[in-house]
Amino acid sequence: MKTALIVFVKNIGYEPVKSRIGHEVGSHMADAIYGELLQATRQLCDGLSHDIHVYYSHHIDFNDAWTGIAKARHLQAQDPDLGRRMKAAFEDLLPLYHKVAIIGSDCPYLSPAQINEAFAALDGVDVVLGPSNDGGYYLLGMRSMTAPLFDNISWSTSEVLGQSLEKLWLAGKSFAKLDYLDDIDVYADYERWKAIK
Repeated sequence: MKTALIVFVKNIGYEPVKSRIGHEVGSHMADAIYGELLQATRQLCDGLSHDIHVYYSHHIDFNDAWTGIAKARHLQAQDPDLGRRMKAAFEDLLPLYHKVAIIGSDCPYLSPAQINEAFAALDGVDVVLGPSNDGGYYLLGMRSMTAPLFDNISWSTSEVLGQSLEKLWLAGKSFAKLDYLDDIDVYADYERWKAIK
């Protein structure tokens, strides 16, 4: 079965890529930290058997380190709403693949085994979620479009996972959850990751 992994990345230099870290240690340091997270995400994806589709925030960089890892590069929908950007990416790829999942680039604890577990879970459920300890999620996968997951969600808050699970229940969709993981939102998160890296 054909499977695709969408990776949402931000172009460094166009915005505060890790705004909460930037408020703590400055934008230059935040950009450097995000660069490390991007490298960890590339290492995660390198060697996966799933087709990797990288979606950039502002412009497509054909000469970056995703060469040899990404099957294709795309531009995210130019919409301030994260849900609409993710929905557009799923709409791109679901017609072409049996299963599609999306991750960001700020969860360096995610492993290839967990990515594979997510795709395997989709053999038996409609949707798979990788919950993060801050109340959001680090992975979302589906076999067919589940549009309610992208509408009226309080993105970047601790309500995301709960709201998403409620929408799945109301839509009558079956789902599975992966292990809870931490993502990197504040400088203390980064320090904890570096201490065990």
